[in-house]
Amino acid sequence: MNENEQIKLFGSSIWTLDLVYDVEKETYSVPLFDDYLINDPKGWKRWLQETRRGEKPVLVPPAMAVLDTGVLSHHPILQPRIIEAVDFTGEGPEDREGHGTISAILAAMSSAYSPILSAKVWASDGAPLQEQIERVARGVRWAANRNARVISISLGIPNGCKYVHKKCDPEKLCSAVEYAFNCGSVVVVASEAKCPAECPHAFPVGLWDQKRKKAIVRAPPKVLVPVVWDERSTVPYEQWTRILENNI
Repeated sequence: MNENEQIKLFGSSIWTLDLVYDVEKETYSVPLFDDYLINDPKGWKRWLQETRRGEKPVLVPPAMAVLDTGVLSHHPILQPRIIEAVDFTGEGPEDREGHGTISAILAAMSSAYSPILSAKVWASDGAPLQEQIERVARGVRWAANRNARVISISLGIPNGCKYVHKKCDPEKLCSAVEYAFNCGSVVVVASEAKCPAECPHAFPVGLWDQKRKKAIVRAPPKVLVPVVWDERSTVPYEQWTRILENNI
């Protein structure tokens, strides 16, 4: 199958499982962000303080939904935030790629106390394009039905919906985005994923603008969107918490 005729993952090709989990040491890692890449520094500081005191922080709806390759459910950043994880691929909801786990961590960086919904809609199983599209569409509707405020999608068809229109029916995906929009959800899509980024009710997100120190995003005001990370640097979770506490 032509790579332009299948659902691709976007964000970075280096988003792999070994970046967030060391199998031999059984340790979890976290992307190392600059301060300006954490959208909720006060919330994160409060969360860490509560955790250090042995308290259990209380999540505050609405939830953010991440449609991707699933998540590592025991990752220390995600375990207390994932309120539901489903699978639309047949592989099970756990992440085998790493991309979905990093996407979910990025979502958590946007709001420390927001619950996270995870929908596994991508697998490296060589499924036909129509099936790939329907997986994502089902994930979008599922998230909307669970009142997700933001639905984050970092995958799609690079050449757009029109490119594959004669080979399958991509309208199911745009219809799902419209359904979510009408339910009150904001569907945020990596801009390179032209389908569904080009769907009428989707909000494309660009890569990090280093000069302007902000993510290029077209989204409604006061809507939190996942931060953007395209670096290779990660640190073990405990080291990350110390860095965060000392720098916020």
